[in-house]
Amino acid sequence: LTRQIRLLIGVKTSNELTMAPFMLSKLKKQASLFTLEKLLQLHSQLLLIDLAQKTSGSRLSLEQQLDLLVV
Repeated sequence: LTRQIRLLIGVKTSNELTMAPFMLSKLKKQASLFTLEKLLQLHSQLLLIDLAQKTSGSRLSLEQQLDLLVV
């Protein structure tokens, strides 16, 4: 999920991504559904979830935290 968000941010901010044309086309279509601000916010939240999971900083499971992210 984090990788996909990073790719979408890359599509929004750069025209020099090197990947298969069909992948770039799909990413551009997906990226058009989000603002750059929203993508950056999601990336930041995923980073915090990752950190909490790796440092036992949360009482919630990964699944529960991702469910809350979606809401």
